[in-house]
Amino acid sequence: SSAASDVYKRQVIHVVKKNGGSLDNLSAVTLELKDKHSGFNIKDYGYSRMSSFLRSIRCLTVNGNTVRLKKRREKGERR
Repeated sequence: SSAASDVYKRQVIHVVKKNGGSLDNLSAVTLELKDKHSGFNIKDYGYSRMSSFLRSIRCLTVNGNTVRLKKRREKGERR
C-alpha cells in the first residue's frame, strides 16, 4: 500500500538527514529500513532496485551509490 510506502520514504529521509544530508552507501539505507521494518521488500512496491525507490522520493538525488537531500530552492527560483 502507498501508506506503508510513505512510512518507508519518511524513514529514508530521516536516515539521510541523520547522516548530514548525504550518504555514500546506498546499502546503509536498505539495512536501516530492514532493521526497523523486518518485512520491508522493495519489490512489494513495484521497484526492482533500491535506487529506483530512492529516486521516487522527490527531495532526494541518487548518484551512483550516493544518496543526497536536494538543496532547498532559493527564493525566486522557479520549478
